[in-house]
Order: sequence, then structure tokens, then C-alpha cells
Amino acid sequence: MAAADTQPVSPTSWLAVIGGVIAAFMAVLDIQITNASLRDIQGALSASTEESSWISTAYLVAEVVIIPMTGWLSRVFSIRRYMLASVALFLVFSVLCGFSWSLPSMIVFRCFQGLFGGALIPLSLTLIMILLPEKEWSTGMALFALSAVCAPSFGPALGGWLTETWSWQMIFFINLIPGGVMFYLLYQGLPRQTMNLSLLKQGDWFGIITMAIGLGSLQVVLEEGSLKDWFESSYIAFMSLLSGVALMAFLIRELTCQQPLINLRLFASPRFALGSLANMVVGFCLYSAVYLFPVYLAKIHDYSSMQIGLVIMWMGLPQFLIVPMVPKLVERFGSSQVSLTGIVIFAYSFWLSTRLSPDFAGPQFHFIQLIRAIGLPLAMTPLMLSTTTGIPARYAADASSLFNIVRNLGGAIGMAVMATVLSSRTRLHDARIREALPDTTDKIYQAYVGVPHLDHQNVLTLFSMEIHKQASIMAFADDFLILTWLMFVAGLLMWLSGRSLQRIQTAKPDV
Repeated sequence: MAAADTQPVSPTSWLAVIGGVIAAFMAVLDIQITNASLRDIQGALSASTEESSWISTAYLVAEVVIIPMTGWLSRVFSIRRYMLASVALFLVFSVLCGFSWSLPSMIVFRCFQGLFGGALIPLSLTLIMILLPEKEWSTGMALFALSAVCAPSFGPALGGWLTETWSWQMIFFINLIPGGVMFYLLYQGLPRQTMNLSLLKQGDWFGIITMAIGLGSLQVVLEEGSLKDWFESSYIAFMSLLSGVALMAFLIRELTCQQPLINLRLFASPRFALGSLANMVVGFCLYSAVYLFPVYLAKIHDYSSMQIGLVIMWMGLPQFLIVPMVPKLVERFGSSQVSLTGIVIFAYSFWLSTRLSPDFAGPQFHFIQLIRAIGLPLAMTPLMLSTTTGIPARYAADASSLFNIVRNLGGAIGMAVMATVLSSRTRLHDARIREALPDTTDKIYQAYVGVPHLDHQNVLTLFSMEIHKQASIMAFADDFLILTWLMFVAGLLMWLSGRSLQRIQTAKPDV
């Protein structure tokens, strides 16, 4: 049950909340930490580039499947048992990932790592909603926001540093240090509860199966679609059809079942629905940025993984200073106003990124990353607070699962869409630049006359590469412009959600 607003929060409750925040941080961190080391892992396991993409995909598929199930599983086994078991098994499979001897073994271990790590994300938010009174939610959610906004910033840098300093195995073994701390905090802070194993017999097994098939297939489509040219691949077409049919069956089941796996009726609340949709759009933009920045720096400026990580860290470090200020700002100005301000600042950082040029590299992104570091926590923490305000304690786990799954799906959709737009716009700009060039190659060659060691063919090759590079820069700018406008869409949704919140602040009806 949620802590009463009139009672002080016990120290053990804060221990559990802090342990949960660390757990969520580690779970999100492990999504990104392998990206900087994929080449090393790929070489050690004798895998191709396309095959090694499954190292990330396996984790994400398992995570997106388990998140909607955490509410039900926490009711079956109790939050204490389920969370402690998830932490322990997350650490076990992290170690096993480091000992992987082949690509199939790595994929299996990453899948189980994502299965138990993914559960920690919604469980952390659930602890805030049930252990703290609503007046303390802003503080708890500010801490939780660190997992969502800081972990993606530190993941690539930490992964690159560990790989270059020691080995790629260390990106998995490093989990043991914070893992021991979070297990101790949760063990000391979580209240003891009885299990309710009878819920296993009453479980919505049809909903579980259709949800797992639908969301798992959808995640595979979003992760692999751009690599396989989308619906030109029969595999992607089949997985898309399977996902659509399974998710439709899941929705029908959940809306008609007396004891559904997850309470989708929470979306009947305009405030929760609009806030969740805004959260999905913010997730779309956040994870798209996490995808686009490394690709731009590597493709255009040939940055190493470590160099990319250091640029991205400019976004992570200032947030440790900004996040503690958010609860006071929310108390002073209200969650909607603070979130809207953060969304506008976040959108401004994307607009600054549209001014790309061949000289626009890491140093030019430092200021942009600082702007983004200010905007993101201001947007995320009040958004969580506004969306979940008024949710009854018995629905806290369901609300947490839904809020996190829509953000993750938004991120997966964002990376897939932005990758496709980047590819198509690059081809378009490449064609347009070439159309504007002289019809003959002689004029091009004349521009390079006198350059040593360059014959006619080499000149044309270099010139063609330069054209493609410029086209790519223009395409990246297009992607950032799209993200700018999408953040304003998120702002509109947040404003509408805030109006709904104002109507329920004096009364909190059941959902």
C-alpha cells in the first residue's frame, strides 16, 4: 500500500527506493553498454556484423516482453521476492554473458539478462508509488529519472573505456559491484509480504502468450527492419503480420477478461493516456538522439567508441546537478509548467543540431549536450509525476508497467524510423547534389589538377565520396529537424494532460 501522506517516510522505505533506482539504472545501462564493444565481441565470438546485432536485440526483446508482466508477477510472488530474485538472476546472467563461448550462448544469456533486468525498471517506479506518500513522489521520480536520462549517456563511454582498458568481458562483470549494493539495499528496505500463488491458476495465460508473441515480434521488426530493407524481406513481413495479429488478440483479451494481465483500462483516464502518449514521443526522441549522435560522429568524423562516449557524457554529468533541483521546481511552479519548459529546452537542443556542416563535430556538440542535459530531466520527472498522480495504489504496478513500456516502444520505433529516414534522405540529397553538378567529369578533374598521386579515376572516387558525405550530413540535419517538431507535439500532449490534472487535484476518483 502507498504510504500515508500524513506519516513520515521510514528510512527503510528510502533504502528500498534508492536500491530500486540503482537497479533501474543498471538495467537501462546494459541496453547501451554493449554498443561500444560490439566489434570486439563480434571478433571474439566469430560473428558477422548482422549476427552481432542480436546481442542487443535479444536483450531488448526480452525486456519489452517482461515489462508488462511485472505487475502480475509482483502480485504472485510479492514485490520483495520478485525484485530480489530479479536482481540476483540479472547478476548471474551478466556474469554468464562475460563467459560466453559462442554467439548462440551470448544471445541466450543476453535474453535472460534482459528478462530479469527489464523487470527492474517498472518495479523501481512501483516502489516509489507504493512506499512514498504523493508529496514525496517528485523526489522519488527525480531519482528514477536518472535511470532513464543518465544511463543512456554513460553507457557508451563506460563500455568503450572498460573494453579499451581491460576487455569486453568487463562490461558484464562490472555489474557485480553496484549489483551487490542494490541487493543489500533492497533486502534491508523492502517490506516482507506473503506470496499469492493462487494467482498462477487464475493467470491470464492467453494474454501472456499473445502479448509475448506480439511485443517480441514487434521489437524484432523494429530492430532488424532497416537492416533487411523492411517489407522487401519476407522474414520482416511475416514477423510484422504475426505481431499485428497477436497484439490485436491481446488487446481484445485484456479489454474483455475479468482478470487481465495488465489493466489497460487505465488509459480511459485522459490524463494517464495523454501523459503516456507524451512519454512515448519523448522516448521516441530521446532514444533516436542516442542512436543518431554516435552514428553521425563515427560515419562523418570517424570517431572511435571512446571518443563518442566522451561527447555523449557531456549530457550525463550535468544531470546529477540538475535532477535534485527538479522537486523544488515542481513544488514551486507545478509539474505541467516545469515539464513544458523542459520539453521546449529539449526541442531547442534538437534545433541547434540541424545546423550541421563538415566542420561540426564533437566540440560543437558540447553546448548542445549541455542544453539537452538541462531540458531532459525537467521534462521527464514532472511528466512521470503528472501522469501517475491520482492512480490508486492497487494499480501502481500496472501504471508503472504501462508507462515504461510505452517509452521503450517509442524509443524502438524512433530508432527504426530515424534510421529509415536517414537512409532515404541520404539517397535523395545525393541524387540532388549530383544533378546540380556539371554534366562532364572533365570539369571535376580539372579542379584537382596538380594534386600529386591522383589519377582521373581516383579523383572521381574521392569526389563521389565527398558528395555522399555531404548528403549524409544533410540527412542527419533532416532527422534532427523532425525530432524538433516531435518534441513540440509532446509539449502539446503534456499541456492537455496538465489540464486534465488540474481537474482532479481536489478529488482523486478511482480509475
